[in-house]
Amino acid sequence: MAVCSATGFQLRVCTGKVCKKQGSPQIAQFGKDLGLQDVEVQTCGCLSGCGSGPNVAVIPLDGTQPLLLRHVGTPQRMADLLHDVCQQQVDAALLKATELRLAGNAAARGGDLQRAAQLYTRGIELQAPAGRHLLLSNRSGVRLELGDAEGALQDANAAAECAPPDFTTATIRQVEALLRLAHYRAAMECLLAARERHPRFGQTDEYRRCVADVQRALQEADPKALT
Repeated sequence: MAVCSATGFQLRVCTGKVCKKQGSPQIAQFGKDLGLQDVEVQTCGCLSGCGSGPNVAVIPLDGTQPLLLRHVGTPQRMADLLHDVCQQQVDAALLKATELRLAGNAAARGGDLQRAAQLYTRGIELQAPAGRHLLLSNRSGVRLELGDAEGALQDANAAAECAPPDFTTATIRQVEALLRLAHYRAAMECLLAARERHPRFGQTDEYRRCVADVQRALQEADPKALT
């Protein structure tokens, strides 16, 4: 990779159909989670070269010639790009935690939920400077599937505490765990509080689905048992 002398960069990660299948959204999220002051990471449409991606355009902000890089399909590859082209150092703990999170996602998709939980736990234990809310949220979902609703709620609460305001997945995990624990009123309060913090969430299909789930649970519950 060629080294650029610019002091600021914009990275555009293709999330077209082919690159998306190759994991480009996760690579873009990894780049954003780094929070590098001199590098802005965005997603974009097709950059051509489908099949040799994920493809990333590196645009120096000093107006010099952009670069188009292929096969940026792993966090390590993105870290190499940032180091070699943009002269940016990637935190080693964050890189490893991201790799563990993606491995956990793959294990969960394959049905090995115990393995997924173990991988997420290893990532959390690294105490990386960013991305902790993603690991906690993912482990919450896995724990709920494994029947550990209390553990799922603990992870969801922890994710909500350290997540950015627009990360509403933590709220959804909280609601799912509270429903499993039959804490229906608490689930509704959680949703309303999340909508207050992030009004756009209240306009999403996910929010409406969660509200419908809670309302249905409230209607079916014994009034004496409501919490």
